[in-house]
Amino acid sequence: MRELGVIADEIRGNAKEQYPSPEAKDKELREMQRRWNRSMSIKRHRSPPTNVPDIRDYPFLSNPLIWVVWYDPGELEFNEDFVNDQVGGAMEEIKQQGTYTNVLPKDEVQEGDWLLLWRARVGGLPYRDGCFIWRYAHRVVDGAVANSTNCPNNYTTGVFELPGVKKPAEPFDITSIEVRNGIITVLKKDEFSNLRPDGKMGRDAFL
Repeated sequence: MRELGVIADEIRGNAKEQYPSPEAKDKELREMQRRWNRSMSIKRHRSPPTNVPDIRDYPFLSNPLIWVVWYDPGELEFNEDFVNDQVGGAMEEIKQQGTYTNVLPKDEVQEGDWLLLWRARVGGLPYRDGCFIWRYAHRVVDGAVANSTNCPNNYTTGVFELPGVKKPAEPFDITSIEVRNGIITVLKKDEFSNLRPDGKMGRDAFL
C-alpha cells in the first residue's frame, strides 16, 4: 500500500505540473477524444462502438466535445481540385450525399470533432423539428469554399464527412421528439441567442 501511495503521489504530481489548471486539463481531454475519434475513422480499431448514448449522459458541464452550428441548406461552390486532393478524391460523392458544412476560418473545429447542425429559419429561430444533423469532421479544409449564396463569403472553411468511412458513435441520440424539442427550447431562450443567426453574434453565431 505504501509503494502504491508513492506511485499515486508521483502520478498526481506529474499531472498537476503538466496540467496546472482545469482549462489545461479540458484542452488535453478534448485532444485525447479527437485522437480516439480519428483512430476510429482510419480503422486502427476493429469497429467503432455502435451504441448511441442518451443525451442525459453527455458531459455538458465539462468542456464540450461538440459544436452546435446553425445552417441554411444552400449549395456551396468549392475550390474543386484543391478540396478533392484533401478528401482523397471523394468530392463528387460528398456533394451528392451532402456530407459537408462550412464554418469561419477562426472557428476552432478540428478533425475528429462532431458538429450538431440545426436549420435556421429566415428569422433566425430553428425549424419546428430542428432539422438536426450530426456531421463528423473527417477533414477540415481551410479555403475550401469559393462562394456561398446563403452564407457570407467569409465562411470559407469546409468540414467534410467522408462517405463510407468509419466514424465513432454519435455523441448522443437526436432522433426522439423529446430530445429535439428540448434542444429547440434551449435555442429559443434569450440566454442562448448568441447561437442563433439573429442573436448578438449575427451570422457569426457559433459555439
